[in-house]
Amino acid sequence: MAKKTQWNFVCEEHADYSTTGWRLTNMPAFDPLPGMAVAHDILEHWPDDDSTTGELLALGAMIYVRGEDYYAHKGQSTISPGENCAGEIGDLLLKIESGEWVDLRETTGQRTCTKDEFARAEIATAIAQAKKHIREEREGTMPDSATWRTVRYWLTKGFNLARLRYRGIDRWELQRTFTEIESAADRELKSASIGDVLSVRLSWRNGEPKLSVAIDYDQTEDY
Repeated sequence: MAKKTQWNFVCEEHADYSTTGWRLTNMPAFDPLPGMAVAHDILEHWPDDDSTTGELLALGAMIYVRGEDYYAHKGQSTISPGENCAGEIGDLLLKIESGEWVDLRETTGQRTCTKDEFARAEIATAIAQAKKHIREEREGTMPDSATWRTVRYWLTKGFNLARLRYRGIDRWELQRTFTEIESAADRELKSASIGDVLSVRLSWRNGEPKLSVAIDYDQTEDY
């Protein structure tokens, strides 16, 4: 299957916050969000996967893509990838419990691991902080140990898949590309109108990115 090289995002108003953001045109369930989410959807999500499991895979990939330096470069040295994704993990599990999302795909008998110490530490942090988030958000029982093992499985698998996906690409270059997409999407959002379509084209050659980010006026309001 050919690798995806173009992503289109439509400018919409967020239903809860009344702010504008970008949403993948082929993912109607996604929220319209700023540039960080655009970079996340392109570099950390797998194309066309909006499943519950796909969200955890993307969060695991986030630990690989953003690594140890992304938040420090943004002046947020006290934040780590594990801490950043913990709230999303907690919200995802709460949505499963409420019936908004389908259950996680079963992993009975399946095992995955990583020898990467940074990844292991960040996944442990993500799970510990997600438990704290759930305790603060509701009264009642915590998801059982089998659920947390499943969460750990998909986060670890997402990290490992991202490492394979970006094999041969320097992680600093990957982080730089993430930041470039984020900044460009935020810049375009400042002048975008509801219905405008942001077209992002990205391909890799010999570990180097070829990137363009711009409002595609030919597609505006035609998605």
